[in-house]
Amino acid sequence: MDTRRATCEGFVRFLEFKKAFNHQFKVGVAALLHVSRIVSGQGGTRIMQGLVSDTGEPWAQDFNWTNPSQNLQGALVNTTLLGIVQVHSAVDDFCETVAADYIRWQAFSGQVSSSKPSEDSEAERFEATCARFGWPCDDFSQWRPVLRYFRVARNCIAHRSGVATSSLQEAGAAPELSRSLAKWAKRDGADPPALPKFGFGQSIQLLPRHTILALDAAYRAADYLNRQFVKKVGVEGLSYLAAHYSLLDGQVKTIPYRSAQAVVGDALATRYHVAGVDSLEAVSVLKELGVWRECLKEFDRRYVVPKKRK
Repeated sequence: MDTRRATCEGFVRFLEFKKAFNHQFKVGVAALLHVSRIVSGQGGTRIMQGLVSDTGEPWAQDFNWTNPSQNLQGALVNTTLLGIVQVHSAVDDFCETVAADYIRWQAFSGQVSSSKPSEDSEAERFEATCARFGWPCDDFSQWRPVLRYFRVARNCIAHRSGVATSSLQEAGAAPELSRSLAKWAKRDGADPPALPKFGFGQSIQLLPRHTILALDAAYRAADYLNRQFVKKVGVEGLSYLAAHYSLLDGQVKTIPYRSAQAVVGDALATRYHVAGVDSLEAVSVLKELGVWRECLKEFDRRYVVPKKRK
């Protein structure tokens, strides 16, 4: 089995989030700008009242929208800032899942681990997770300034009502931030946006493109961590985790297959993108690990319909 393009459970979830968020965020931004243009002209208040009444929510329909276009611009700012928070929620979930799965594999395989999570609330979670397990961190030099900028901005948005702290002031003014953006790998004609600098106590104002940049930076770092994880656990670890999620723990829902062998083989091939999956080989690995009997019992409990007595 070939694990060069394999994905761990945490990365699968992050990719699902990335795809959904990328579409939904851009749709939301487009809708806000479209409505803002519509209500900016004559009759804007009446149009806004009609749009609000069509939401189906129990809100006053005769509210006097004196400047609906301005209200929508404020909504766009808040949508952008909340998007930053949402991206980091996905980042935190990814890092927690990767750490939990790696610790689970270490415990199962008899490896000693004394790692502890960082207690620094402003620590960049991707690099902190790498450092926690002694994985190489050299590649983070290309993303570190951008990741730190957005992590500190997220904390300001979530905990200080969008007011900049001295940490954000320092992160935005750091020379390495502009150098990182100048070398940012990108497609032709798609330069990353410059990140604004904020003074201490200043309200944070970001553009939607900045939220997408935060998502892109998170994806690059998550992809790197995924590759480190896969390299460390190998075929044995991925087979064990596929069995864990598809049968033993059952978080990943599957259709009722004909055999436990098919459940694990399908999880490895379609969810975790292990190439050249041989389900017999996967079963052999799980037998050597001593968990196959437990997999069979769990399969019978979940999928085998007891025969009715005559």
